[in-house]
Parts: sequence; structure tokens; C-alpha cells
Amino acid sequence: MSTMHYKSSRYVDVPGNDLLTWIFENEDGHDPNKPVAEIDINPCIQIYYPLIFLAVIGAGGVFLGSNPGYKEFELTGLFESSNPVLVISAPELLPTVQKVAKQLSIPDSNLLVFDAVESTSSTDIKSWQELFAHGEEDWYQFNSVETAKDTSACLVTTSGTTGMPKLAVLSHYSWVAFNSVVDDPVPKPYDIRRYMSLP
Repeated sequence: MSTMHYKSSRYVDVPGNDLLTWIFENEDGHDPNKPVAEIDINPCIQIYYPLIFLAVIGAGGVFLGSNPGYKEFELTGLFESSNPVLVISAPELLPTVQKVAKQLSIPDSNLLVFDAVESTSSTDIKSWQELFAHGEEDWYQFNSVETAKDTSACLVTTSGTTGMPKLAVLSHYSWVAFNSVVDDPVPKPYDIRRYMSLP
């Protein structure tokens, strides 16, 4: 491991906490008036998506989200690359998820449907609310930079500009580092404006 011999004046020390400890127990690290994540998906289940994200990570798992526009081919590639142990699907995507799961020998017992308020699924697939029947425990915690760097929090897909999207691993350290520098700690004598170019 190389050592940084010079720290710029804008260097931010990144703690070695797990992501959930950094979010919920670090008063300086998270502004409770700002969202942790904003994901634009089905409005009925939109509020639950960040909860599932944090719950999977808190349980010591690795989260992988999927593009809801994925067809069978892309979803097959994603499942083959990631080898998921549990899949939670929106009801409207369930037929494609079930077809791919069957091809890859993922049993129906490892599939859950993301029905919003009550179990409304007309299939034999259980509701994601089944997860609430397993009690609760404190989240998986650590306070070591090495552990934070070596512990995967989630897999994200690359853009796929040169072929099929690939999976990139983001560690707890990566998430904490990213969120530590999102809000620049150095006050500015002017209003900050950000411009983004979107397709």
C-alpha cells in the first residue's frame, strides 16, 4: 500500500466505519434533512427501495439493483455474473424474473415480490414483507479502514458502452468516502451552482 506524503488543503479524512454506522451514528457525517438516497422507480415502492438497500448492507450482504427496463437477455447476464441468493422484484417485472430464475435454477423460494402495502400478488411467490417475520438485530458493524475497504457493500452496473454492462464492486469505504466529500466542507463566499449534462 502506498503512503500519501502530501495532503492538499482540501483533503478529507475518511473514517473506517461501515456505511450504516457512518450514516446513523456520525452527527457530522449526515444531515438528517437531506435524503440518503433518491431512487426513481415505481412510486408505490419508491420509499422502500432505500430501506432494502440499507437493510441488505446492514445484514452483511451485498446489494445489487437492476434496471427495471432490463429484458430477459440483460437480466440473465446480470444474474449469471452476480449469482444472487435472493431476488426481490416489482410485480410488473416478476414474469421476466421468474423466467430467468428458472433458466438459472434459482428456486422460487429465493424470489420475493415487492408489493407495496399488502400482499397483492396473484402468484405463489411470497411477499417481500416475509422478511419482517425474521426479527431484528443490530447491523453488521466495524471500525477499521482495512475492513471498510475490503467489505463489499454493493455491486453496480457499468454503462455497457463496449458490450454488456459489467459489475463494479463498491466497498463500505467507497460509499463513506463519496458521501464525505459530496458536501464540500470548505465554505465559499458565493452561491454554488452545479450544471449537469444529461442525455
